[in-house]
Amino acid sequence: MKTLVAITGWMALVGMVRSETLAERLLASYEAVQSVSCELRRETRSEGGNVLRILSRVHWRHDDRLHAETVSPLRRRVVADGETLFSYIEGDPMGFARPIERLDPDWLVSLRKIPGTPTEFLLRLQGVPETVLAPAPEFPVRRGYATPRLFVVLAVDTEGRVGRVETYRDAETGEPLSVHRFEQWEAREGAWFSLRQETVTSMDGGRVRETVQILRLEVNPVLPAPLFQPQRFFRGVRFTDDFRRIYPAGGTSR
Repeated sequence: MKTLVAITGWMALVGMVRSETLAERLLASYEAVQSVSCELRRETRSEGGNVLRILSRVHWRHDDRLHAETVSPLRRRVVADGETLFSYIEGDPMGFARPIERLDPDWLVSLRKIPGTPTEFLLRLQGVPETVLAPAPEFPVRRGYATPRLFVVLAVDTEGRVGRVETYRDAETGEPLSVHRFEQWEAREGAWFSLRQETVTSMDGGRVRETVQILRLEVNPVLPAPLFQPQRFFRGVRFTDDFRRIYPAGGTSR
């Protein structure tokens, strides 16, 4: 009887391992990353020739602590202390604050994604069943994920890195809505970091190309505790968890 129980338990464990998707395994490969510090230089170009450049400094910790400061073109600061997230854009009448446990899914992904990695996509694909897709040049492993909003394709290179992510309206048909490429890889703490990322998004007004360059990357640095103490950075700022009080006309963030 004991042998039968042991065999049954082993089979259940194997089933659990086999049910883990590629996206979940890739996400687990970043478990050794406890903190990250870096600069992000983001450039967005539209087909009309408009160019927007954003410079940010990010300090991230795995325990829901974040300090992100954008210095241009708008000064914005986001600080999360493990319990509450605070966000303030200079010139706004109030800032936004909400307990982390009540954040919307998009805010949670923004908080928990690891800078310089594809975890922004991997976090969204947790628990989503996958479909095996045909290989493509440079990407011998491809998987598809039908989320409530999009069909997402992960393309993994020969080194086991997410080299490309494509999104479609439904199944992998027609032109993708967006193509995300990850380049200039470095291995840190047993995990892969992409120092250059490019996204091409198809919109009604044409295509928008965004390039993100990761600079001064530090992995698992000891980050000073005061970085994650919001009271040090928002003196005199009032906060609300209702965007309609900040932006009465539209009710959304900038």
